[in-house]
Amino acid sequence: MRPVPVFASLTLVAILAFAPLTARADEIKPPTLSLSGTGTVSGNPDMAVITIGTVSEAEDAVTALEKNTASTTGFINALKSAGIAAQDLQTSNFSVEPKFVYPTSKSGSQPNTPNIVGYTVRNMVTVRVRDLKLIGSVLNEAVTLGANSISGPQFSVDDPSALEAEARRMAMADAIAKAEDYAGAAGISLGAIRQITEQGSFQPRPEAIMMSRKSADSAMVPVEAGEVSYSATVAVEWALQQ
Repeated sequence: MRPVPVFASLTLVAILAFAPLTARADEIKPPTLSLSGTGTVSGNPDMAVITIGTVSEAEDAVTALEKNTASTTGFINALKSAGIAAQDLQTSNFSVEPKFVYPTSKSGSQPNTPNIVGYTVRNMVTVRVRDLKLIGSVLNEAVTLGANSISGPQFSVDDPSALEAEARRMAMADAIAKAEDYAGAAGISLGAIRQITEQGSFQPRPEAIMMSRKSADSAMVPVEAGEVSYSATVAVEWALQQ
């Protein structure tokens, strides 16, 4: 029988010995730290969005539509005369709906077939006001001319990119500060950032208000613009150094 060289046998044993250890080491995931950070920036608004509309009722649909059209046309023309550009006016909702009554049967148990007793016409217009000084007069004029459903104003910044960028930087700085605190308390060191995920932003939402024509006052509607806030939240994952 031909003898096997000794050095070849030793090499084979070494490979078999270290292969399982290498596989197990590759399966071990490095430790990580995941945290989120939030940044909020406030700024002065330069635009407002208001939804103005008229809700009209009558016994027949044609009469309700005529009443609604007269009111809506009136306040739209008034807004244009006040300086609101045509591209800043947009119909956002129009509907014609019957009004039902449900008479009960003589026995009082089962309702009869519902009857149509009238119609409701709703026409809502979204208005972008770029001169905030006009908001009070816009609201006054709209209500005076028959608008009875108003939502807003919702204040915003026409170009919020600078504020949003600052909010992101603040969110990232917040996440880093938290990570350094945790790493220091645990006696470990932060490694490279493995992942950054933006989790969305938040802007204030408008609150709806209902007004009747009788509530319109000759005095200007007081409106305070205040500030608007833009927030950003990021989730960051770090590798940890042992």
